[in-house]
Amino acid sequence: MKKLYLDKYLTVDGGWNTGLAFWTGTLHPETKEIKLLPEIRRRNGQGKKLRYMWSNFENLLVKYEKEKLCLDSCIIEGIELWEGSLKSMTSAKRGDIFTLALLIGGYGRICHEYGLALKYILPSEWKGQLDDASVKYITHLINGEKYSSSHITDAVGIGLNEMGIFKRKK
Repeated sequence: MKKLYLDKYLTVDGGWNTGLAFWTGTLHPETKEIKLLPEIRRRNGQGKKLRYMWSNFENLLVKYEKEKLCLDSCIIEGIELWEGSLKSMTSAKRGDIFTLALLIGGYGRICHEYGLALKYILPSEWKGQLDDASVKYITHLINGEKYSSSHITDAVGIGLNEMGIFKRKK
């Protein structure tokens, strides 16, 4: 059974710009974005970039728990290769999809260390083939909010899906 409103949940759309939505029992989560700064992207190898993102993710968890509430659960968008998508296939060929797997695996490890129940959800399970504009439109219809990035919008969409109210045509 789906929950009416998520409470003490974090939903995550991982990537070099990671969107986060902290849910507190309403349709309006507190949102954040972790961005890989251009100077870090240019001057550092993959390991340093990953450590930067993981450190910022952990710092946000700690800060949020100290200031607001203790989180119980986290849902992270998993990785999926779409053979019909040129973008997805190019990402796989360049190795970006493997880096993303490392990144979100690290986020999962951090959640585990903090005792959060963890779930991964594939893009096809919550948004199917919807593009960013469609996700933005549906999310806005549900909660009236417009978010500063597609990554934050996706993090919110993941939470709305978990509540059973993000509807898409199949």
